[in-house]
Amino acid sequence: MTQGFQRFTKGYANVLGILIGLAVVSSILLYSGCGMTSRPNTPASPTPTPTPTPDTTPPTSTITSPTAGASVSTGTTVSITGTASDAGGGRVARVEVSVNGGATYSAASGTTNWFFSWTPNTPGLVTLKSRAVDDSGNQQDPPAEVTAMVPIRVPSDVPTIQSAINVASAGDIVLVAPGTYFENIDFIGKAITVTSESGPQDTIIDGGNAGSVVRITSGVGRNSVLNGFTLQNGRSTGIRIAGSPTITNNVIKNNLGCDGGGIGISDGSPLIQLNTITNNDIVCVRGSGAGISMRGSSAEILDNVISDNGTGSFLGIRGGGIFILGLGATNLAIIKRNIIRGNSIGDGQGGGINMEIGTKALIVQNLIIGNKAGAGGGIWSTADNGVSPIVNNTIADNDAIDNGSGIYLHVGARMELTNNIIVAKPG
Repeated sequence: MTQGFQRFTKGYANVLGILIGLAVVSSILLYSGCGMTSRPNTPASPTPTPTPTPDTTPPTSTITSPTAGASVSTGTTVSITGTASDAGGGRVARVEVSVNGGATYSAASGTTNWFFSWTPNTPGLVTLKSRAVDDSGNQQDPPAEVTAMVPIRVPSDVPTIQSAINVASAGDIVLVAPGTYFENIDFIGKAITVTSESGPQDTIIDGGNAGSVVRITSGVGRNSVLNGFTLQNGRSTGIRIAGSPTITNNVIKNNLGCDGGGIGISDGSPLIQLNTITNNDIVCVRGSGAGISMRGSSAEILDNVISDNGTGSFLGIRGGGIFILGLGATNLAIIKRNIIRGNSIGDGQGGGINMEIGTKALIVQNLIIGNKAGAGGGIWSTADNGVSPIVNNTIADNDAIDNGSGIYLHVGARMELTNNIIVAKPG
């Protein structure tokens, strides 16, 4: 029995050893993951953080001062100011400013509200630009821009109006301070603007009876501008024109000439608007146009006061207010919304307006009153270059020594009268 028990015990120990071995092997396989159909209960991996979308939207800037078309002075510090913003989610890192049309840029002070100090040193038209840059390196394109003018100032930059004209380039502005300037100026064919700071009441050009106060010839266009002066004491007319300049807001007085006391025009299509043309005279027998003389011109004479020109001291003067000689099939003078008043030429023809052979004119909405002549106190005409419309005018209280206190039509004149008020002088 002892031997049997020993055999049983020995067999049992062998079986137990096998079981223990199997358990060890199973544990090794369990922890190594071999042969397993399920995973251990470990925590899940965290959700990855999304990659940010790149900022590709450029910022923007605007220039708030100076405003477009503003005038700034040489030698004076100008503060260029503006705003900037970034709609792309970033921030404005800097603003850069150019004062030479974008050739070079310099950093401004500030970002969303910025400024840049600039001292102009050269007259002329200047293009100012600004561009914003954000913290992602995006740059505004195209930049914001405004155009400003640096005028040539008289007398602070140069002493005389003529010296300013001499150095001016096309598109420049000559800006004249109040005062009396004893000069006879010539635009010398330049497309520039010569203007006063504060109007004709404060800024006088006196020709000193030495020639025309102003000459604008050489076939210039409407971008040659004379504005805001009193022009006086010219000899051989106040303004001599050969071309198509713009003449506005002037007082043209006390000038003498043979062909145009106040303004003498030959050729071109000038614009003569909002001027007072008064007390000018003709100093030649058979002279023409104590106020304005036009020869071969398609001038526009608009919204002027043409008054008290001519004294009648010379014989045969033609046109106390306006004289028109067409000399061309395509020339059409436009005389519109003017007050033509109190002009007198003695025994001459056309106290208010004289229209000669070869002329065609549109005369509309004028007040032609109180003028005096030998014939045609209001209008005298031999105009035969087609029909000249005379429309919606008041022609009243004019006087003539011989014929036609209101209108006198000479042989061959062609005129169409529409809706005018024509009233004779009382008595």
